[in-house]
Order: sequence, then C-alpha cells, then structure tokens
Amino acid sequence: MGTTFNTRGASVTKYGPHTVLVGAWYEPDEEVRFDAVQIRFSDLDMWAATSGFTQSFTVDEKRNSMDRIDVAFVPPEPVEVALDDTTSLSITWSFTWSGLKHVTTAVSLEQTALFKVSFAKRSDAQRMPSVRVSPSQLPKPRRRASNSDPGPS
Repeated sequence: MGTTFNTRGASVTKYGPHTVLVGAWYEPDEEVRFDAVQIRFSDLDMWAATSGFTQSFTVDEKRNSMDRIDVAFVPPEPVEVALDDTTSLSITWSFTWSGLKHVTTAVSLEQTALFKVSFAKRSDAQRMPSVRVSPSQLPKPRRRASNSDPGPS
C-alpha cells in the first residue's frame, strides 16, 4: 500500500487507498452498487497515443526565433469496445485548464485519459464482474495530426 523513497538521509513514504469513491456519500450500512468504474492509470495518454492538441508556429524572416505559436485543443472522442454482452470498456479524456484571467500571462491545459468499465447490471464492489482484456479487443489508437509551419524558407 505504501511506497518508500530514500533521499539524502530522509525517508519519504507515499500512501494511497485501495478504493476511493469520489462525488458520493454512503451510510455505513447502505448497499453500494456500481454500473461503471472509471480508472486513471499513469501513462495511459501515451499508451493510447491520442491527443486533442494541435500546434503550429511560424518563425521570423531570418529564422532566428519564433514569432507566433498557435495551440488548439479539442478533447478526443471516446474509444469504446464491447467486451461481451454485459460489459464495455472505453477510454475517455478529460482536461484541466487554468481558466481566463483579466491579463493572461500564462496558460496551463492538460489532457488526461481515463479507462471506464461499464456494466449492464449494477454490482457491489465485492461481486463486480472480473474484467479481462486482450490487446486484440482494443481498437488501434487514432492519432490527431499535429501541424507545424516552419515559416518562410
């Protein structure tokens, strides 16, 4: 459950829960049932090889520096696969954005890929169907083209 790192005599341990329910509150004796589970894995974005970002730039006439950078973002469409008659798997994308400011001097925009497993029949966490996925069941990732304009030659 914990991971320990040692650096220059200091020991740092990182702990994480086995299960987290976000956005809901249940009473101790209440039966908790799910029809979907959403999971974040590190590097899922890289594995899915899908980005909502497009970029382009131009350089000055002497090609010494960039004089314009354009970045656009459209969240990618979910990729969905039926694993069987009662279970489906999808990769969805969410994003966080630093928002609008009166005077913008910096912008932060980050895409995050999530696995979502959906069940036709609600189950409790103990009896939730076991999900096994083979690579042949997954669609090939769709890569969005990235545009670059090196400017005048």
